[in-house]
Amino acid sequence: MPLSFTLTTAAACLALMLVGGGLYEFLVVDPSWPKRLDLVQPERGGISRRRFWIPIHTLFELCVISALVAAPTPLCASGQPSTSFPRPSHSNGRTPVPSRS
Repeated sequence: MPLSFTLTTAAACLALMLVGGGLYEFLVVDPSWPKRLDLVQPERGGISRRRFWIPIHTLFELCVISALVAAPTPLCASGQPSTSFPRPSHSNGRTPVPSRS
């Protein structure tokens, strides 16, 4: 498998973890903490949101940037168009619509 595909898949998995963490906070933690302030105070035995959000965001950003760097480019090093990105056959770049006759 190409590296860009692996990095893109990893970034997608980390994005799902971010969504899951946000839903957990929204549905479980946020409704409960106004009644129990110690729930969100790590120094009093509560949860530390930093332990989740900082590593996940860092890994997500690194995976996205790495996937963009590893992605194939439309031009080769010589400046010629790459074969993996064929040029459109028409000058305006649009595919002609077949006429109905």
